[in-house]
Amino acid sequence: MSNKSAVTAHSPPPPDVGDPARPPVPQPRDPTFDILKGISIIEVMTHHVLSTSMRKFAEPHDPLWWTMATLSRILHFAVPTFLLVSAILLARSIASKPKPDWKRFYARRVERTLMPYLVWTGIYIAFRVLWLRTPSDVAVTQIAVPVMGMVTAPELLTPGQVWINVFWGKAYYHIYFMVILLQFSLIFPLLFAAMKRSRMGFVVAVASGAIIQAAAFYAQRHLVSVPYPASTVLWYCMPVVVGMWIGLNWKEWDSVWRKWRWGIAAMAIAGLAMYLPPALMVYANKPITNELYHAGINTYCLGIALLLLALSRTLGPVRYLGRFLQRVGDRSIALFLIHPLVLFFLGGPRVTSLMERIVVAPPALWLLMFGITWALSEASRLSRADRVLFGR
Repeated sequence: MSNKSAVTAHSPPPPDVGDPARPPVPQPRDPTFDILKGISIIEVMTHHVLSTSMRKFAEPHDPLWWTMATLSRILHFAVPTFLLVSAILLARSIASKPKPDWKRFYARRVERTLMPYLVWTGIYIAFRVLWLRTPSDVAVTQIAVPVMGMVTAPELLTPGQVWINVFWGKAYYHIYFMVILLQFSLIFPLLFAAMKRSRMGFVVAVASGAIIQAAAFYAQRHLVSVPYPASTVLWYCMPVVVGMWIGLNWKEWDSVWRKWRWGIAAMAIAGLAMYLPPALMVYANKPITNELYHAGINTYCLGIALLLLALSRTLGPVRYLGRFLQRVGDRSIALFLIHPLVLFFLGGPRVTSLMERIVVAPPALWLLMFGITWALSEASRLSRADRVLFGR
């Protein structure tokens, strides 16, 4: 989540240290990050298919339903993982230059994140008005338009709703991630300067991220409450801080992994043990402790993201699986933005009726959704629409 947005930024080759008259020699592209993005976008798509399958192919609270609910909660780590890899790649890219070129940095963020975000916000707003048509969206209301005066329009197109959809990323349920990337881009220079000067170690980076994260949760609960906290980068401090540390110290990552791999695994397991029970209790309409839930999910997501980063390093040489994940990761932003539309149209009664005749309906739905989404992604590439749609 390569369509070159912030989530798919690639680290440039290191500066040439030889003859200054000679152009830099391009370095082989590290497949680790495309593989990690490939794993993450597969997780996103699986998570969404499971949610749809719970409604379409199982009776509420029967064993199959609870199995899919449990898998759905376990597969809920993609946004922190994408933020981790984005932080790594951006920090590596800026650190590889003798002097940061912030003008170029922001120009690329506009091209690769802001413009695709605005385009797809418009697409999903149009989709909601023309096809989804929930009563709250299409209820007719009066709005004031300069020159034209009062006109009738769907509630979704009123200034207040447009502001919410654009500023908070609420045009559709997945678009908020792009808003988080934009916020991260805005504060990146400050974080970069602070991280470079701190010279902290890996454990201190993890602890610092956790402390900042806890402070953000406390502020949201007791000081300044924002309406959509999960649409803010402050909700994901741990992967951002740790990702930037790894990006600035990438050469040390292998030794850090060897030293702390069991601690990272323990962090993922402990986080899941804290997070999963309350996550499932929500499905049963049982009260939960918010602090335990948030501490658990953040610990789990960071731990699993670091485990997947290490796994992605080992999958590069794996001929078929590594190449497949690398190709998927290279197209991750397109797959991310397109697949909810495909999943919606596959939810129609005829498709659902067909799928219900298959014993393994959820995997079949996933394969069909993935195939159509991939085909649309390739069509956008071949038609050269990628630059407008995905900032490629």
